[in-house]
Amino acid sequence: MRLLQSTTTARRSRQGTVLFGAALLFSGLIACNSLLDVPVPSRIPAGPLETPSNAILLTNGAIADFDCALGSFIVVGGELDDEFEDATSTASRWVYDKRNVPTDNSQLYASNDCDGEGTYVPTNRARESADNVLRIVTAATPAELPTGVSRDSLIAILAAYAGYARVQLGEMFCSAVISTVLPNGSLQYGTELTPAQMFQSADSMFTLAITTAQTTAGSDSALKMALIGRARSELDQGLWADAQADAEQVASDTNYVLVSTASGTTARRENRVWSESNKTSVASSVGPRYQNMMYQGVLDPRVQATPYGHTSETGVVQWYQAKYADVGSAIPIAKWAEAELIIGEADAHAGDVNGAIGVINTLHRRAGLPLYTGLATQDAVLAQIIDERSRELFLEGQRLYDVIRNNLPLVPAPGAAYRNGGVYGADGSQLCLKLPDIERANNPNLQ
Repeated sequence: MRLLQSTTTARRSRQGTVLFGAALLFSGLIACNSLLDVPVPSRIPAGPLETPSNAILLTNGAIADFDCALGSFIVVGGELDDEFEDATSTASRWVYDKRNVPTDNSQLYASNDCDGEGTYVPTNRARESADNVLRIVTAATPAELPTGVSRDSLIAILAAYAGYARVQLGEMFCSAVISTVLPNGSLQYGTELTPAQMFQSADSMFTLAITTAQTTAGSDSALKMALIGRARSELDQGLWADAQADAEQVASDTNYVLVSTASGTTARRENRVWSESNKTSVASSVGPRYQNMMYQGVLDPRVQATPYGHTSETGVVQWYQAKYADVGSAIPIAKWAEAELIIGEADAHAGDVNGAIGVINTLHRRAGLPLYTGLATQDAVLAQIIDERSRELFLEGQRLYDVIRNNLPLVPAPGAAYRNGGVYGADGSQLCLKLPDIERANNPNLQ
């Protein structure tokens, strides 16, 4: 079953829940490598391929851009928070691990692509790729699209991906920019947006995806993807009741998960997390907090980390992640367990301690862990929900903003000696990456 189908086919196949691979949603076409291969963020020129007749190819290209950006987002976020430690001898990478990242163009996050620990360029590319194809499809007539393609199905999935790219920009960066390619191919530069403004922009995209999917046959998975995405964005904004209302619409589908696919065909298609940390190579070592992670003496199967058997030249006792088994392992983008945790966190904030404990125990039963026996106070249960998120969503790109929005203490603490010289920087409220100089240099609105 695919997300995009002809209307007739969609009406015949509305049953069952399946594992959706993001790069396999559209007619089995091979995704294009990239819609942007230039060093300037947000600058995506129009080209001869950008026509409604190529809507499927363009959509697959936009999804491929998101897939690559997601992998780098997880790795860089893991280095900034406590999921990973840098185990290389490459000084340019240490700034993440050290939590002290300058904004100049020599920094990997500012100028590199997704296969080189870049985040700003690939995430903005993923965002504009989805935005651009969404504009093309929205303006198209049914006759201009490939035969049998549902225009609204495309709109729903493209808007959902555009929303997720905005969420990543809001969660990782202290500020970011949304620039727009106009129909004539010229660029309309955006202004500097705060994380809150970026989340609001994400909400508008998710809302478009939701309202479109709700009236489009065959768009059930796109609908759930967008509902979880909007709930995540609302959680990021502290809108607990709104987040819960969206997440509860996915609660009945306990098998739902939508993934980012990967393969070893090109560096851009690799599972970037696996490439960084696997049983034969450990550039990013699993952080101490996640080594032998247990609950009441029982090893937590959701956090899979294995000793590598070596210490790096910089003194890191290396552990590799075993959550992603190979270069082609899929990475979750949206899943039922995340929706449950959003519901549990909203319950805790609203004072419904029993409801939150029920969520914890549901997830523990699925993982084969003992049930919760901690204090039944609001603070204790909320802290356990946040801890559950770090386990259930391990290396899925959620931990960084959980640390930021909850101002969680970091280990080592800011000011502690860093093994490669200097000291650790940033506390939980200052972990975001600043707008890179390359954006300011190229955007006349910021000069």
